[in-house]
Amino acid sequence: MLKSLVVGVNGSEPSEAAVQVAVDWARTLGISVTFLAVLDVQELTGGQAVGIMGSAFKAERDEQVIANWRERLEGALADAARVAEAAGVTFETRLVEGSPTEELEREVQRHDLLIIGERAEPHSDREPAPSETMMQIVRTSPRPVVVAGAPLEAGASVVVAYDGSAPASQALESFIQSGLYSDLPVQLVGVSDEREEMEEVLQGALEYVRRHDREGRIQVIPKGKGVAESLLDFLQHEPPALLVMGTHGSPGLKKRLLGSVSREVLEKARVPVYLER
Repeated sequence: MLKSLVVGVNGSEPSEAAVQVAVDWARTLGISVTFLAVLDVQELTGGQAVGIMGSAFKAERDEQVIANWRERLEGALADAARVAEAAGVTFETRLVEGSPTEELEREVQRHDLLIIGERAEPHSDREPAPSETMMQIVRTSPRPVVVAGAPLEAGASVVVAYDGSAPASQALESFIQSGLYSDLPVQLVGVSDEREEMEEVLQGALEYVRRHDREGRIQVIPKGKGVAESLLDFLQHEPPALLVMGTHGSPGLKKRLLGSVSREVLEKARVPVYLER
């Protein structure tokens, strides 16, 4: 059962969605949440070559950029605090300087789960693409990560993308142990053109789900144009409260959920995604 959450906050719309997800879960489970904003001074001010005459101007500009971002982050933390207070949730706010990836990795050591938006770092011309940033955080986080890039919507089930691989199995176990959405059925979805083989894989996972007193069902969907596209199409037609998946597969069975699949799903899914690496 989850006891505490940490949320990466930066004032963006995806960040606001992450705050809402965290507050909703914290209220339901009766747990605390920490809102963490990271001011990446090096990212905001580095990488520009200037001459001697331009150094003073750059220093002045950098100071203003940092001040603007600090104000933005402080405002975002204040907004998150108001959301938590309105929901009656115990919370803590923190503003630190450093690398967002490193600071989030350090902070999540104290918690059970990390929640981020699609873009977890401040904008700049030198910033990696959102998917790269997200995957870096997922790869380095010692705890499960939830990416909440869209407003939280009511769903009738939790979908677990399952293929029998170790990462998929670990993601299912982690979710079941979390206590999240304990009132919703778990829908185990396999993407494969080999229905009977996949149904056999899913049946084992279904038995695990039911042993934990959770309602469950299985569904195999055709691979079609690809695993990610088929899964995204399924989610669009039957939006769940949450998608659970591992970040990549391992050798053995066919039709694995590979890292590229996780990346594409993160970029396009309109539901919160629970990731276990």
